[in-house]
Amino acid sequence: MSLLLSHAAPTRSPFTVETLLPRQWWYIAPASLCPAGTPIEGPWPLPRLQMAISNGLIESTRLVWTPGMSGWSAAGHQPEFAFEFAPPPLPAA
Repeated sequence: MSLLLSHAAPTRSPFTVETLLPRQWWYIAPASLCPAGTPIEGPWPLPRLQMAISNGLIESTRLVWTPGMSGWSAAGHQPEFAFEFAPPPLPAA
């Protein structure tokens, strides 16, 4: 029984430090009703942004960005905020 080893170069992992570590610091684009030139807010720690969303201060369409993302995206499309934008539970029957 022989063991055949490959000397091919290892393939590059799809994971990076940014994708392996939790996305803890976020930037928030100005709301659509803000005057032109309103600065970007941040960095905000993840718990602060989650609390602001839960309190209705940031809507799901507001654009957010964190290191590791390729571009700005709606907050409602980010898994970190899934529970904050979830519909309220149905009343008990």
